[in-house]
Amino acid sequence: VELPWKRNSSELSDNFNLAKKRLGSLMRKMQSDKVLYSEYRKVLKGYLDEGIIEKVTSPFFTTNNPVFYLPHQVIIKNES
Repeated sequence: VELPWKRNSSELSDNFNLAKKRLGSLMRKMQSDKVLYSEYRKVLKGYLDEGIIEKVTSPFFTTNNPVFYLPHQVIIKNES
């Protein structure tokens, strides 16, 4: 069974500045919340260990392929 890809879809736009702005906002939030910072680092380390994410050594690289940066935000799930 194939995934239902959209036909004739447009290319993703360059979102580097948006992703960078979101990262800056997240970093400011974590500077004032050390518990959040610690938990965030644990989650990212787990992702690295599992191979879900990889470290990029240079933020500026050249490629002929389209690049889309995945902006994200921290979601805190309080245990019920």
